[in-house]
Amino acid sequence: MGKNSGYSAKDIEVLEGLQPIRKRPGMYIGN
Repeated sequence: MGKNSGYSAKDIEVLEGLQPIRKRPGMYIGN
């Protein structure tokens, strides 16, 4: 994995989404 090669908006949403995903899992799972 590169520094920017494997870093996309999806990765950011997953990394930073781990916290809010616990509060509203329906929003992420329903996607």
